[in-house]
Amino acid sequence: MSNARREFWGKYRAQVESNADDYKIGRLKLRIPDVLGTQISGWALPAFPLASAGTTPGGGTGLFFIPPKDAWVWAEFEHGNPNRPIWTGCFFPPEAQALPMTMAALAPLAGIDPNKGVLKVGKWVVTFDGDTLSVEHLQQVVPRTRLKLDGQSIKLTTEQVPGAAAPVCGVAEISSSSVTIDGAAINVG
Repeated sequence: MSNARREFWGKYRAQVESNADDYKIGRLKLRIPDVLGTQISGWALPAFPLASAGTTPGGGTGLFFIPPKDAWVWAEFEHGNPNRPIWTGCFFPPEAQALPMTMAALAPLAGIDPNKGVLKVGKWVVTFDGDTLSVEHLQQVVPRTRLKLDGQSIKLTTEQVPGAAAPVCGVAEISSSSVTIDGAAINVG
């Protein structure tokens, strides 16, 4: 009697069915039609870029992001076993009609220095440049707003909104020696 099972090697396109992981360790349930047909996978373990369990020396470190339902991810299988799925990263939707949505999502990154580290999550853009961390919140409620933390101060800047009836712009900066609000001309220091 043969004990052979079918093995699946390589990467497969998959979509997130569920990200509601009770253990909060980055597991996903996936739709992987090329391997599972219409079945939903068991919990796919993540392949982290950095991880160390809390019980190891220097442990409790890690980095992962959870893709939303229907996001496209790459799936693989431990030892080719379809009962042991792994998700290894995300990619943009493959359909040509998705290109305008993808470009619109990336539009806030236009003009950002490509030598900076950039993280975009939802409507937030975070840039890293040496010891400086900048956060840009891009909701239409607070347009053209930037937050900069550089180890010396915290600086909040709002730029003039084109077409606004009144100039709604200014700078608020807090450091160890002063507080400055420019726009209403308050300076404590």
